[in-house]
Amino acid sequence: MRPLVLKMTAFGPYVHEQIVDFGELKGRNFFLIHGPTGSGKTSLLDAMCFALYGRSTGMRDTYRSHHADDKTLTSVVFEFTLGERRFRAERRMTKGGNVVPKLEEWKDGGYEIIVERKDFSDHIKSLLGFDVEQFRQVVMLPQGQFSRFLLASSKDKEAILKTLFGTDRYEQITAFLKEQAQSENARYTAIESSRTTLLTGQGATSLEELEAREPILAAELERLQQEESQLAVRQKELNLRLTSAEALHQIFLEYDSVAEQLERCRSDEIHRNRDDARLQEAEKAVRLQPAFERIQEMERSLFSQSEQLKKIGAEREGLVNRLQTLQEENRRMADAAPDRENRRRRIEELQRILPEWERFEGERRRLREATEQIETIKRTLEGAIAKREAGRQALERIDGELAELRAPAASRPLREQALVDWERLMRLHASFEQSRQRLEALEAELAASKEAALKTALDETARSIHALEEEQKKAQAAVLAGSLVPGEPCPVCGSEHHPAPAVPSAAHDDDSLLTLRERFDALRAEHDACSRKKHADQKEVQLLQERIAELKAELGPLALASEDERRVEVKERQEHLRLAIDAERREAQIQAERNALLASQKSLESETERLREMQLLLSEELSKLSASVAGREQLFRSVGSIEGAERKDGISNITKELERLLADEQSDQKRLTQLQSDYERAVREEASTSATLRSLQERHAEESIALEKQRHAFRSLLEESGWQSEEQFLAAAMPVEERELLKQKIRRYDAQRQGLESRFSELAEKTAQKERPDLGILKEENQRLQESQSRLHTEKGAFVERQMNLLRAIEAVRELDRDQESLRRRRELWKGLADAASGASGRRITLQRYVLAYRLEEVLGNASERLRRMTQGRYSLRRSQESDDLRQTFGLDLVVYDHRTGKLRPVSSLSGGESFLASLALALALSSVVQSRTGGIRLDTILIDEGFGSLDPEALDLALSTLKQLQEGGRLVGVISHVEEIRQQVEARIEVLPGPTGSRLRWHL
Repeated sequence: MRPLVLKMTAFGPYVHEQIVDFGELKGRNFFLIHGPTGSGKTSLLDAMCFALYGRSTGMRDTYRSHHADDKTLTSVVFEFTLGERRFRAERRMTKGGNVVPKLEEWKDGGYEIIVERKDFSDHIKSLLGFDVEQFRQVVMLPQGQFSRFLLASSKDKEAILKTLFGTDRYEQITAFLKEQAQSENARYTAIESSRTTLLTGQGATSLEELEAREPILAAELERLQQEESQLAVRQKELNLRLTSAEALHQIFLEYDSVAEQLERCRSDEIHRNRDDARLQEAEKAVRLQPAFERIQEMERSLFSQSEQLKKIGAEREGLVNRLQTLQEENRRMADAAPDRENRRRRIEELQRILPEWERFEGERRRLREATEQIETIKRTLEGAIAKREAGRQALERIDGELAELRAPAASRPLREQALVDWERLMRLHASFEQSRQRLEALEAELAASKEAALKTALDETARSIHALEEEQKKAQAAVLAGSLVPGEPCPVCGSEHHPAPAVPSAAHDDDSLLTLRERFDALRAEHDACSRKKHADQKEVQLLQERIAELKAELGPLALASEDERRVEVKERQEHLRLAIDAERREAQIQAERNALLASQKSLESETERLREMQLLLSEELSKLSASVAGREQLFRSVGSIEGAERKDGISNITKELERLLADEQSDQKRLTQLQSDYERAVREEASTSATLRSLQERHAEESIALEKQRHAFRSLLEESGWQSEEQFLAAAMPVEERELLKQKIRRYDAQRQGLESRFSELAEKTAQKERPDLGILKEENQRLQESQSRLHTEKGAFVERQMNLLRAIEAVRELDRDQESLRRRRELWKGLADAASGASGRRITLQRYVLAYRLEEVLGNASERLRRMTQGRYSLRRSQESDDLRQTFGLDLVVYDHRTGKLRPVSSLSGGESFLASLALALALSSVVQSRTGGIRLDTILIDEGFGSLDPEALDLALSTLKQLQEGGRLVGVISHVEEIRQQVEARIEVLPGPTGSRLRWHL
């Protein structure tokens, strides 16, 4: 992650929008954030962390600026890159205090939203690879918490390193091994369970017991097969007898059924004869049917003709009446011809006069409009002249006020510079006070230094150690003397004489000597630290004294001024500046008014000239129109056929009269044409109707004679057929479908009777001299035999199933015995691998933690190299190989190796400055190693908040040198510090400038 732009509004001490564009670095990869205490340096890191995670770098939970008004909303926008991808994280705080997050990615020349509100934090975590706690331990080291990763437990380090190095695949390998071990164990257990189930299901405890049962079952099965063969022979004989009896029984049943059907058929013969008589009558009626139908058709035709004659007669009578009406109306129209002629002459006269009247009315209307326009222009011209005079007076007033304001407004730059100079002096005075207070504190610390006391304690401890070592030597000599034998050589000097052997002294304590040596080492380390601290304090005192002297010289009398005097001076300068700013603002406002007035005066002059020209043109037009209107009035007064020209509605009356006369003329012409057309059509229709009526009357008479002849012929046919009336003929007549159905019914009866009589004769021959069989006895015997066969078959099936189950069980147990040994070896192999990978055996280190420990060794090697340079070869970091609690996993705990004492000790025993250096070296090493490993997370940036104040000058120089070396790898390093030496050495700086209404930022490059 590499920052691009940070925007803050109403966040922490920043009220107004502050933009930090990291592009201003222009290739520089090391920058400093500095400013007075409490000005808002840490708030820059808080803003980045807030935009990403909604949390600060520390324990702060209030983000809104106390200086912001209610209208200004708190927001942070952070743009950054991840490799080649570019993102923008934004969090805005609503008036209700709710935080609304949004994440966007740069695509196709603009930002596109990829996530809002829900799942924002999870998405950031997946992108960066860290949660907020891990981010504050690896990328952003907060104030007072820089040693968190150094002192973190193995479990916490594992979570961070897992993310950094992407070792999830080793966790997956471990899970796979566990799954395989469980699978192999399940397979082995399943086989063992299957073998036990097989034996238990057969009621046996071993394979040998199952094999002994096989010949017993085979013998019993042979006996059952012999009994089954005997029963099959008996069944075959019985089946033959039963088949013959059933066939004869079926013949007797059919004989009874056919006899019964034949009897019923004979009883239906009377119905068959009646149907045949009806069919004969219907066949006779068929011959007369065409003649009867012709008569009916002719009667229908005559009826239709009668109706049509009535209709046409009524139509002809209506046409005659219509002709009489049209002739009467034609006579009335001919009588009104003179009136129509007069109307046409009136129309011609009105059409000739109307155009002249319209022109007359238009000129009179234009005359009135021109008169009104001249009056309007006259009033507008008077108003414009009055406005010009008022504008001239306003310009004179504004020019006078501008002359009064120019002098105060011109002094604004001097007032601003004076205020800026005074603010700079105030900051110098604050620095002077801080330096003076620091000097007093350092002088007090030097006065209270424990160096002399530590030197005395160190000498006393050295003397105690020397005395104990002498006593230990004497004790060893006494032990040796106790083993001397008179006359035998001494193992040390070889002499056989022992004149004065050493005498044992008081008992010595090895633990006391060890304790004194450890105390001596601790006192020497504390004395060295105290000496370095005293040296650093003396150097800082000298620098502070020089700084105070410089500030006194620059401040002059202000160095001795009181706080009230400085506050009064600030208020006076601010008031002077405010008056100058107000004067300048008023001058600009009045100048704008003057420019507007000048533009208005110019516009009024142009408008006045234009109005005068219009007034002249309208006056000329008015004269011409007056002359024309007077001439036309004279013309219309001479016309006697219309009303005088003085009436305002004259043209309207002329137009209405002309329209009315034209409408009447058009209506009369249309009516004449319509009457002529209607009369001619009525004459044609009456002639046509009369001809049609005569034709129908002739045809009706002819068809009436033909119908009577046809009726006479039909009565003759009825008498020939034996029928006395038409009703008897209709009763005998039958439709074709009904006659066909009756014929089929008769044929079916004849065929059925013939078939029954033939079959009855055949069955009588087959049953002659034979008795009906008794099937009940044979079926009972067959039932008993089948039951015996079923019992035998069931018993045999059970024995066969037992035999098959026994054989299958024997084969299955043998197969399981062959597989079990192979599975046992596989189970033990996979279990061993899974236990080793999951840390369940050995030193309880999982495969993933083992890989992480390897990676951590690489990190520690890099970190130790940096730490040795920063501590002049004294310290290096190592991984602990032991655990105090074997119930918990370990392998990632850290210890520090002191090259001066040659001993390992916990990292928690480091002093504040040493702990900062170790944490810094570890953080930089993590960044370097992760960058060099493909597949890991990109650590392009590291941000450090304070911690440098605990370093002596020499350690500070080494730490800064180490940080500057990171620029070669392209990583961005940001440092927050108030230490003056850092500010002097770093080129790129962001200065935080506090103010009464909030802080602001300024780049120094």
